[in-house]
Amino acid sequence: MPFCLGLHPGFNVPLDDEEDFGDYVLTFEREETCDSPVLDPETGLVRTAARRPVLENTRQLPLCHELFAADALVLENLRSRKVCLYSKHSGRGVEMNFDGFDFFGVWQPQNAPFVCLEPWTGTATCDDEDDLFAHKRGVKLLGPGEGCQLACKITLL
Repeated sequence: MPFCLGLHPGFNVPLDDEEDFGDYVLTFEREETCDSPVLDPETGLVRTAARRPVLENTRQLPLCHELFAADALVLENLRSRKVCLYSKHSGRGVEMNFDGFDFFGVWQPQNAPFVCLEPWTGTATCDDEDDLFAHKRGVKLLGPGEGCQLACKITLL
């Protein structure tokens, strides 16, 4: 049986009226260099050849609303299995462990007071894929009697 699993937890940012969205940062457990494919707003497909840079030999991604002007960030090939979302001023936030998930989405609707941190085993449909679910990027296959356990742990900071 082919399957993909993705989580969609959202976190209130900022946590109080004395902070702004830009006071928050994502910190990965390891230095990362990665880009994100661009999402096509007309078709909803992930454009695998069109990419935008996200992280360059750094652990930190400062948040700003402009990061999500072209929709979600889709991060793949991360070495990190843990990320923290927190305020640079208060240190309050969340830590997320996402072992077993090959993709990590970061998303915010336009200027919303929250951000979503999304571990995924696969992605939305890509522009270089056919219409068979079993051929999707990141799809996992289970045989008869087989199982799969995945876990995401969220800790308050």
